[in-house]
Amino acid sequence: MDGIERDLLFGALALRQRLIDEAGLKAAVAAWRADPSRSLPDHLEAGGHIDAPGRQSVDALVASLSRSVHDLSTSPAADRVPGETFGAVTSTGARFEILKPHARGGLGAVYVALDRELHREVALKQIVETRADDPGARRRFLLEAEITGRLEHPGIVPVYGLGVHPDGRPFYAMRFIRPRDSLALYTKSP
Repeated sequence: MDGIERDLLFGALALRQRLIDEAGLKAAVAAWRADPSRSLPDHLEAGGHIDAPGRQSVDALVASLSRSVHDLSTSPAADRVPGETFGAVTSTGARFEILKPHARGGLGAVYVALDRELHREVALKQIVETRADDPGARRRFLLEAEITGRLEHPGIVPVYGLGVHPDGRPFYAMRFIRPRDSLALYTKSP
């Protein structure tokens, strides 16, 4: 986990544990963007948005989660190349109906989708078509799904299922967090 990911995780967990409020997080993120040489936790503490004991508590949680991610990513399962049955859908037919695009990165694209089995909106992340045939990218995508699916914490979005499209492209479904409930709004440019 790199420094930016750790800082964002710190902010999300501190907010989730109500050690900081949204206004404080927004102010600290703005200060962090203006001065990235200091960490987000440094900006939160310097701005008076979190006290030293609160910071230590969240730092310990972030360190614990980082160790868990590291342990999972270095386990023998991380080197596994999925077989044909890996990621088989859990139901017959098309369980997820894509409703609209939500976000896109270099490796994956996230869509808002309808889970037809449980009648709820989910976030459906799938590997982008341009990277689907790259074995390394595919392995990283599946490892991300597996690691995220193993982690259990209120600050981490739960994974609901893993599957493959008819063309073999993997995807996974997770709880859909509305943008107003996430850090996405706090990290976008004004």
